[in-house]
Amino acid sequence: KSNGTAPYLLILHYDERASQQIKALVKQLPKARVKSKTVQRDGMELTVELRIHESETDFVDKFLRVPGVFDATLVAHQGDLLSGRTICLFRKEHTAGLRGSHFRVG
Repeated sequence: KSNGTAPYLLILHYDERASQQIKALVKQLPKARVKSKTVQRDGMELTVELRIHESETDFVDKFLRVPGVFDATLVAHQGDLLSGRTICLFRKEHTAGLRGSHFRVG
């Protein structure tokens, strides 16, 4: 941890009309780094790594208010993505409220 913050991944699914607003919102995130972007026929997926305090997750709602955003997932992780050490998943969608599940692998 650094300054009481922990690493998180923000995973967004959206269509083309949301691209510019997504880009602007990502620039406002603390220590945000784009890890991957996947473009498919039916939309895009963007994965951004950032460091935040556990209590600072309300920003996810801003992404859902953007027209064209299907869902936003915030994943707390430790270390390498390939290590399978994901510890917490929060997913928000337009059609459902906040869902959370906690698990430990390995």
